[in-house]
Amino acid sequence: MGSERRRTHRHQAALPVEWESGRGVTRDVSIDGVYFEAEQAPADALADVILSVLIEDAFPDVAARFQCRGTVVRVEMEEDGKYGVAVHFTSIDFKGKDKGNGGSLG
Repeated sequence: MGSERRRTHRHQAALPVEWESGRGVTRDVSIDGVYFEAEQAPADALADVILSVLIEDAFPDVAARFQCRGTVVRVEMEEDGKYGVAVHFTSIDFKGKDKGNGGSLG
């Protein structure tokens, strides 16, 4: 078995994710990247992609999403016929609007 290449801890989270040509759901997220499942893979596999991840499901008091640019590092066909897509972030832009909790996410 190969050595673990991740440098940061991944957090399991099922959050909606969108990109130019599709939608999916995250399986895990870290500060460095994301792994998500989708009916179709991004058209430019192993290329740059811009993702938008809605975090309102995880933090109901915050209407927010983050947009990230990253490189698709892996695409794999899952047993259920969906694609598993791993993206390494190159930049992240948080876009949100507080719903009245003083800006706290916790």
